[in-house]
Amino acid sequence: MSESINLEQFEMHLATEHEIDILPAIETAADSLFSQVGFNDLPAAASAAELKNAKAIIVAGRPPVGFARIEELGGNAHLEQLSVTPELAGNGIGGKLLEETCVWAARQGYSAITLVTFQFIPWNAPFYEKHGFKMVNELTAELESLRQHEVELGLDNFGPRLVMKKPLQSTLPTQ
Repeated sequence: MSESINLEQFEMHLATEHEIDILPAIETAADSLFSQVGFNDLPAAASAAELKNAKAIIVAGRPPVGFARIEELGGNAHLEQLSVTPELAGNGIGGKLLEETCVWAARQGYSAITLVTFQFIPWNAPFYEKHGFKMVNELTAELESLRQHEVELGLDNFGPRLVMKKPLQSTLPTQ
């Protein structure tokens, strides 16, 4: 992180079709940060075609410098991916994207949002915990299925993964 940035310059909005086309490059660049902790062969980023099937994608900036991919899983919103370009990582953009994701999900009527992440990577589980997510011990069938898919992809070979959840009822602004 070089000099301080103004988060207001990174407008949060639902991705346009054109913006979705550039998101795989953002995810690939963001994944390069994992090499700092010895994770060199992560699965490839989702393609633009896969991203177009997401429940929603919230992007930061025009053009985007980060995004949050939201799916639905077991009746909850599910944060499938959160990526910020490496040159802007650590400036609060990921936190703002996460906040906007929770607000979006609450407005859609979801009572909670889930995610799966690496337990000991500072910008993973500790980051989400700081934003109100708690570890889930008992998994729904849908989360079990997702975890099994991650095992098949080899993600668990990099380190312990955990499922986290955050209730959303308190995320809506009071009027």
